[in-house]
Amino acid sequence: MWSPRGDYLVFGANPKLAGVMDLYQLPLINAAREELVLTTQQIKQPEDWSSDGQFVVYRTTSPGRVNDLWAVSMQGDHKTFAIVDTAADEKAAQFAPDAHWVAFESNETGSYEKPANRCRCLRRGSVAHCKAIRDSSTQPRPTDNVSSWTPSPKMPVPR
Repeated sequence: MWSPRGDYLVFGANPKLAGVMDLYQLPLINAAREELVLTTQQIKQPEDWSSDGQFVVYRTTSPGRVNDLWAVSMQGDHKTFAIVDTAADEKAAQFAPDAHWVAFESNETGSYEKPANRCRCLRRGSVAHCKAIRDSSTQPRPTDNVSSWTPSPKMPVPR
């Protein structure tokens, strides 16, 4: 996936063929080598890069578990934190344009809920629970399978 400025790619790869995908970033300027961003025992796949370039949200899977969503800082020592780490399956994460919200799908209720129903708020490297905003204009259609955001200077509303 491209960085917001288009100068890096982030991707999951398994160069050791150990059954685990790690996260790498590749600078596209000066044709430098890829840099290892994150290695753990879980499979990792990037989902979205925040518009401010600070975070990548990624889906992680451990043996015997379903997908969870985590974020990694793209600056400094690449600290990670959980966005959603539950027994439910979470996927299709997308940052809001202001980079403070993440929409995603979850089957926590027994069937997959669309992103308009599931939000979390990113604040200073921690996670705060954010209320989902629901009205007839923001409800996703049954065929929607990815999140999209309406432009809003105050609070992005998933639709």
